[in-house]
Amino acid sequence: MKYVLRGILGKANKRTFEIVVDAKSEKHAAALAVTKLGSKSKIKKYEIEIKEIKKQA
Repeated sequence: MKYVLRGILGKANKRTFEIVVDAKSEKHAAALAVTKLGSKSKIKKYEIEIKEIKKQA
């Protein structure tokens, strides 16, 4: 299933993000998103705040 995740990156500059991941569950989707965003943006996982997770139609 595909999930859409929205949230905030970083503590200082507070950039928003929206990412689509293919995962087995919402928890798995959150873990994948944190991994992808952290490696791409060079941000620690505690600096990534996920506000919304929902299934893509």
